[in-house]
Amino acid sequence: MYGSLGGNDVTLVPAAPAAVAASVDQDATMRRDYELALQIGTKPVWDSFVAKHPSGFYADLAKAQRDKLAAEAARIEATNKAKAALEEQSRIAAEGAKAAEQAKAAEQAKAAEKARVAAEDAKIAAAAQAKAAENAKTASEAEAAEKGKEKAKEEKVAALALPADKSDQAMTVDLPRSLQTELRRVGCSTAAIDGNWNSAARKSLDLFNKHAGMKLDVKVASIDALEAVKSKSTRVCPLICEHGLKADGERCVKISCDAGFVLNDNNECVERHLPPTRRDKPRREQVQSESPRPRSQASGQILCNMQGCRPIARGCRLKTAGRYSSMAASQIEVCN
Repeated sequence: MYGSLGGNDVTLVPAAPAAVAASVDQDATMRRDYELALQIGTKPVWDSFVAKHPSGFYADLAKAQRDKLAAEAARIEATNKAKAALEEQSRIAAEGAKAAEQAKAAEQAKAAEKARVAAEDAKIAAAAQAKAAENAKTASEAEAAEKGKEKAKEEKVAALALPADKSDQAMTVDLPRSLQTELRRVGCSTAAIDGNWNSAARKSLDLFNKHAGMKLDVKVASIDALEAVKSKSTRVCPLICEHGLKADGERCVKISCDAGFVLNDNNECVERHLPPTRRDKPRREQVQSESPRPRSQASGQILCNMQGCRPIARGCRLKTAGRYSSMAASQIEVCN
């Protein structure tokens, strides 16, 4: 344009400032700076902290700490002035100063004492304010921790919850079934997985408590119990085999005894003891002995124990009395 001046272009409207990068967690930064300042605990340090963080929860704590230091400094200064005034009063009295000078010294000493008392009160107030701020900080941190626990618990329940389209009845049924499945996985249950929390299921959970060192409630199938069993990646309960079987890794195999040996009640192979032989009977008696006998007179069963094997007496029968160990059942002879 005619009449315009040469030179570079001048911007009349300042350019928009560049986007500021997302700031880091200010509370965490202020907390770290506050803890560092608290370790030093001098007035210049607190002044620097307040200058850097002029507002916020930790700024209020820093100001309270600074006021506390200032109150202590004022108290010390007032105490020193009071001491100096008393010394001056004593000096003037000793030198025989005039009454006016003594009165003036006494007035100064009184004022200094008054200032010292005020400084003491200010210190107490500053300490109370700092304590209140610390209590507020502790309460805030405790509240945050409690909220974190509640959130973690909600997430845990949500992770274990069934899909939204299932009814409450389905959730009640599936929880016992899931717990029965997990108890079988860790070797604590051999019962059927039917979704019924019956005595067998409660016994299985009690067995898990015994071998896992826990105290879960066995009366009901709970989410806590399911989570505890799921957390075990290997077998918890030992493998239990019936009589005539023994544990071989993760399965039960049949016990085989050598010729001339039999398996006793303790799942041990012992030497077979045959009953004493008798003379051959006459044919007539032999036929009578081989003829069928009433069921009530002879059972045809043989009792074997640690002393050997023998036939069951007439009119008697074998009965399982209990277990000598976790692998073998004991049998006794019962006669009516």
